Amino acid sequence: MPDDFEEIVVGAIDATNGVIRDDQENGYSYEMLYGILLTPEWLERCGYMKYVGNTGQEIYKPPVGSMALYKLAGSKDWIIGANDFSGGYLNLCTISYLHQLQNLYFALTDEELKIKH
Repeated sequence: MPDDFEEIVVGAIDATNGVIRDDQENGYSYEMLYGILLTPEWLERCGYMKYVGNTGQEIYKPPVGSMALYKLAGSKDWIIGANDFSGGYLNLCTISYLHQLQNLYFALTDEELKIKH
């Protein structure tokens, strides 16, 4: 990602000929777009609550459901885990970007993930 990256594009509504247009008709080349890295701050803005597990690991639980996100030490990826009902989590997949979380949330709940400003 370029150091001078400043703008966040939301609400892309049209994608043709290698250009994405937002709701204000601004055009962006695919090469200019980068995913938003998932961070604890983004998780909290999405309604996830931070908990500390038995091992001291930070775990983020969603507004609905029993799946959680957590990181292993030194990893850039977040692990999506489902409660295994024995006090632990069954690792399902890994994600790195906000749009991946939004897509997964929608696929599981049939609702858009709300993001606080």
